[in-house]
Amino acid sequence: MEYSRQYLRSEKSRERHRGYDRDRYANNPERREYNLALAKKFRQENPDKMSDYVKKRRAKVTQVTVEDVDSQTVYERDNWTCGICGEPVDRLLKWPHEQYPSLDHITPISKGGEHSYANTQLAHLVCNMRKGARLDLTEAP
Repeated sequence: MEYSRQYLRSEKSRERHRGYDRDRYANNPERREYNLALAKKFRQENPDKMSDYVKKRRAKVTQVTVEDVDSQTVYERDNWTCGICGEPVDRLLKWPHEQYPSLDHITPISKGGEHSYANTQLAHLVCNMRKGARLDLTEAP
């Protein structure tokens, strides 16, 4: 195992592997179409996982503290109650229904908030969209 790690550290070996990947995937339209279809199917079947991935990636890009936050854990912690309006959230609704459960950052990432359990709460999709990147709903948009 140690040998393979050292081997992959050299630029020459990494270039060889990149060439192999290009030949196998990029230059093979059938393989490319298959991979794209597989990725699309995964995104459709796992909207919550994709949402978590996008939020975590956005937080990394803005260079804030990033914790691996599972939205279902936050929803259970908040007893399926919207942190913005205080009304119950129906767990059976599907996106893009306006009452669909969504993960809200209490202090928005764009305002320097971190992506962590302490800074997230459950919110209806419509409540979260109304709030936007504000600290609270009383701020002017």
